[in-house]
Amino acid sequence: VFGVSRVPPPAFARGMFDYRAHLARRGIFHQLEFEGPSDVRVLSDVATPLTVRFRAWAMAALQRGLPSDDTAVDLLWAMTLGWRTALTDDVSEPFMRSGTMHLFAISGLHIGLIAGILVALLRLARVPREWVGLIVIPLLWFFTAVTGWQPSAVRATIMMSVIVLGWSLRRPVDLLNSLAAAAFLILLYDPRQVFHAGFQLSFAVVASIALLLPPLERVRQRLMRSDPLLPPELRPRWQRILDGPARFVTLSLAVSTAAWLGSLPLIMHHFHLVTPVGLLANLLVVQLGSLALASALGSLLCAPLVPLFSDLFNHSAWFFTHAMVGSSKWFSELPFAWRYVKAPPLISALCYYGALWVVVSGWWLRRRRAGSLLLLLLAALAVVAWQREHAHTRLTVLPLAGGHALFLEQPGAETWLIDCGEERNWRFRVRPFLQAQGVNRLDNFVLTHGDVRHVGAATNVLNEFSPRRIALNPVSQRSPPYRHFERTLAEREITPLRPAAENVLPPWKILHPAREDRFSRADDSSVVMSLELADFRILHLPDLDAAGWHRLLERHPDLKVDVLIASPSGGGNALVEGLGSLPPPERLLIVDSVFPAYERLSADKQSRLKQMGKTTLFASEAGAIELRFNETDGWRIHPAREP
Repeated sequence: VFGVSRVPPPAFARGMFDYRAHLARRGIFHQLEFEGPSDVRVLSDVATPLTVRFRAWAMAALQRGLPSDDTAVDLLWAMTLGWRTALTDDVSEPFMRSGTMHLFAISGLHIGLIAGILVALLRLARVPREWVGLIVIPLLWFFTAVTGWQPSAVRATIMMSVIVLGWSLRRPVDLLNSLAAAAFLILLYDPRQVFHAGFQLSFAVVASIALLLPPLERVRQRLMRSDPLLPPELRPRWQRILDGPARFVTLSLAVSTAAWLGSLPLIMHHFHLVTPVGLLANLLVVQLGSLALASALGSLLCAPLVPLFSDLFNHSAWFFTHAMVGSSKWFSELPFAWRYVKAPPLISALCYYGALWVVVSGWWLRRRRAGSLLLLLLAALAVVAWQREHAHTRLTVLPLAGGHALFLEQPGAETWLIDCGEERNWRFRVRPFLQAQGVNRLDNFVLTHGDVRHVGAATNVLNEFSPRRIALNPVSQRSPPYRHFERTLAEREITPLRPAAENVLPPWKILHPAREDRFSRADDSSVVMSLELADFRILHLPDLDAAGWHRLLERHPDLKVDVLIASPSGGGNALVEGLGSLPPPERLLIVDSVFPAYERLSADKQSRLKQMGKTTLFASEAGAIELRFNETDGWRIHPAREP
C-alpha cells in the first residue's frame, strides 16, 4: 500500500466526537491514508475465508425474488448480516430520531432471536438439552464471524453463550450473573472495552432491564389486575379477548421504559440526543424488525433445500422492513419526538443514576422522609453541576476549508450562527457541531457575503434549523448560491433583515458596509460585526478585501479591539495591510486554511501576522477555536488542538 501515515485527527471542536481518542482506546495511534485502488498492489492471492463466502451467498439468497437497488433489501442485509454500507445519514436519520437505530447493530436482539429459533428447532427434533448448547454456541459464533466480528455482536454472543451454556447444564438462569460473567470475560480479553460507547450502552441496557423491570412489572400487574372475587367466566368477553394483547403491549412498554431510563445519560453523552418517542416506537418497530429478521433466517434455512419457501420468506422480510422504515419515519415526525441536547456533566449523570437507584431499590418507599430529602439533594446537585458546566458565554470559530462559521451562545439568550460553509462542510462539520450544542432551532442566522465557501449551505440551515430571524448583507450580491437563498426566502414569504453600518442587532453592532456602498468584489462588502461584553470587544472580519478595509478604516479610524477574528482574502495582502493600520489586538485569530491551496497563507504572511497581535493563533494549526467568557475569569481561549 502506498500512502501517508499520520496521527488521526482530534475532535473538530470541543464537545464533538473525538476520532483520535476513539482509535486510541482500541490501541490504534496512526492511520494510513491512500487515494484509491491504484495505491494498492496485491502481492499474493489467499483463499477466501468460509465466513466471507457464506456472507456473499447469504446476500444473494436474501435478494432472490426482490427488486434490485431497493433500500429495504439493503437494510435487510444490514440487520441480518451487519452490512453497514446501507446505513447512510439519510437512511439512518429516522431510526436515530425514533430511538430504534439499535436494530441495525448486531446485538442482543439478533443473537437472542437466532439462539431462540435454533434452540426451538433442536428441541422440536428432540435433541437432548446438553447437546443443544454444544450445537447452538458454535453456530452463534459462526454468525458473529459472518457479520465481521462487530464488537456489539461479540459482546452479545459472549453473553448469550454464557446463558445457553448455563441452561444446557441445568444451572439456574440469573440475568445479572450472566451479564457480570460476560463483562468479566470481555474485559479480561480487552480492558479498553470499558471506554467504548457500545460496551457501555449494551451492558447499561441489559442491566437496566434486569434491575428496573421487576418493580415496573409489579406496577403493571397492579394496574392490570382484575377483581379477584369475580370468576373469570363472568368477566365481559371483550375483556377476556383483550387480556393477551394488553399484557403483551404493557410488558413491552415496561421493557422499553426500563431500557430507556437506564441508557438515557449515555445516549445524551454519546449522541447528544433524547428520543421520548422511542418508548412508543420500539413497541412497534422492534416487533416488525424481529419479524423481518425471523423471515430472513427462514429464507436462509430454506434456500438450499426449498427455494420457493425461501422466496416467500424474502417477500415477507421485505414487507416487514418496509413497514419498519415507514413506522420509524412516522414516529420521528411526531411533535416533540426527539430533541438534541448537550452532553450532561459526569456529576449530573451520577446523580441521575443515584436517584434511579433510590427509587428502584424501594429504599424511598421504606423511608419516605429521608428518601425524599436524598432525591432533592441529588436533583439540586445535578442542576448545579449542569448550570456550572453550561453557564458560560461561548463564541466558537469553525474553520471550513476556505470559509468559516461563527456560533455564539449566551446563557438565557439567543443563539447566533454567522455563515455556514458550503454543503459538504455543513454536513460533516457545522451541523454535527450544532447538534452537539443541543441546538434544535436557531434564533439568528447571518450571511456576511456571497462567497460560496461561507454561505453555500444556507438553504440547508433554513430547512433543518428554521432560524427565527435571518439577516443578509445590505449590499446586493451576485453569488448564485446567495441569490438562490434569497429566492427561497421569497418563495416561503420570509422577510430577512438587512442591517447596515451603525445598526445594532443586540449584542452585535454592524460596522460595515453601509447601504450606499458599492463594490466590484463581494469580499469588499463583507459584513463586519463587533461584540462587546464586560468592556471586552471582539471584532469579526470575514474575507474583507482592500477596498472594504479602506472604507472600514475611514468610518472607524481609531478602531480598538481585544480579539480580532479575521479570514484572509486574496492571499492575505489586504489583511496584512489593514491590520498594520490598527492598534495591535490582545488576541488575533486568523481563520486560514491549508486546502484549497489558493487559500493557504505563505510563510512570510504568517510571520508578519504573528507580529501584529500580542498572541496570534492560526486555525490551520489550532483547529476550531472557542472563546469562553464568565464574570470571574473573563475571556479564555480554548483551541481544539494545541498549535
